[in-house]
Amino acid sequence: MMRSILQFEINDVEKINFYVYEDIDDLIFYNSEIKIIFKDDKKEIILFDDYITEGIGTLNNLLICLLNNKMKIEERFINNGLGCYFNKELHKTVTEDHCEEDPSLAYSLWNAKGWGTWAYNLDEKICFEISPVYKWHFCESTNDSEYIPFDKYIDSYKIHKNFIIDKKKAQEWQEKCEKILANIKK
Repeated sequence: MMRSILQFEINDVEKINFYVYEDIDDLIFYNSEIKIIFKDDKKEIILFDDYITEGIGTLNNLLICLLNNKMKIEERFINNGLGCYFNKELHKTVTEDHCEEDPSLAYSLWNAKGWGTWAYNLDEKICFEISPVYKWHFCESTNDSEYIPFDKYIDSYKIHKNFIIDKKKAQEWQEKCEKILANIKK
């Protein structure tokens, strides 16, 4: 049974929930797993499903950088979303024709089950993006009835969610991450 160990409220409706399988006092550094889920009034999206030190450690480190305004991005890269660049780069990797510019990896937070999460600073703001990832990148052919050719998929690509948090909230999130990481058995 999964247990909630943390919840970050983005607003009254949208939240990021952190779930583990063990009691919080029994978490082990490179053994315990965590599932991180974005939830709003319509949908639940698994953002991360792997080891706790990777999920919370990566978020903690990124929050520190964001709080110090070290994750600056050019506005031109966020118009279509970092997820769009990420999808194009993955597709180009398959076809061996790489994109000229792909800023997505520098701002990547998590990737899991068809979704990617990115974070960056834009004009001193702390911004997050949750976007879909094309699920047929590495399939040679598919009989999946939902299959969409990549060109059609990318032409209608849309970011699922962008949100901004203030520095106070980012500091609270970072402190909560650090507290959990400090309590994990090594």
